[in-house]
Amino acid sequence: MEIVTLIENTVCETSGGLEPEHGVSLLICLGKTKILFDMGISGRFLRNAHALGEKLEDVDLAVVSHGHFDHGGGLRDFMKINAKAAVYLKKGAFGEYYAKLFGGLISKYIGLDHSLLKTYPERFVLVNQELEPIPGVFLLPVFNRNHPLPLGNRSLREKRGGHFPRDDFNHELAMVLKTAAGLVLITGCSHNGLLNMLETVEARFPDQTVKTIIGGFHMAHPVLGTITDPHARVISIGRSLAGRFGLNKVYTGHCTGRRAFKILKRIMGEQLDVFSTGKRILL
Repeated sequence: MEIVTLIENTVCETSGGLEPEHGVSLLICLGKTKILFDMGISGRFLRNAHALGEKLEDVDLAVVSHGHFDHGGGLRDFMKINAKAAVYLKKGAFGEYYAKLFGGLISKYIGLDHSLLKTYPERFVLVNQELEPIPGVFLLPVFNRNHPLPLGNRSLREKRGGHFPRDDFNHELAMVLKTAAGLVLITGCSHNGLLNMLETVEARFPDQTVKTIIGGFHMAHPVLGTITDPHARVISIGRSLAGRFGLNKVYTGHCTGRRAFKILKRIMGEQLDVFSTGKRILL
């Protein structure tokens, strides 16, 4: 299995000509099967795919991790060039989602393009319970909440009528891949909390172990880049990842942020790496 990073906030030093973007897009190649996980903000991930020699016309199925524009903003561009792949989202992903910035002075729409539902009604699969769209690939839409959610969620809202309550992130899902070497957990932003997601996977697959994680952990302010969670909590998460779960490798980036990454790196060492634009991960 190979996972190709088509879009992330940064770019690999060896990947000349590729364009980074604040978002996530991963191409997962399972033998002859191709899965696209998230699509960044724009069609930039398509240009990067072309530069990397990857044909997204051949993608067999696509997944959008949650209803934010930096993960599904490139949906229309993808649908224009790929006429066959069903797109899986959690039910509710086409809600009205906003970010309250600068102390609530600015309210920015960060949701998906609702008109896509009318343009491509037959292409979307709205997930409300666990699904295995192809053998060995699982979409998990519900997570336990034994641990606190990322504090960065506090500025993220959902419009309901004339009100803007905090987003409860019931529109987020994660993908789990069964491999001979163990389970691979792929998340977009881990808004439900990385440890909650990990424990949910543990409970669902008690006879197997998560060996690899790829995704953002939502520990950074989207504008300022500062850590949104207390240092002590980041340290605690790092220690859990390093010692409790039996992980071989964790690849993170996007909303984790550089400062939180440095803290995690001091704890996890070579167990932790980044997934920058252009990076190829072989599992």
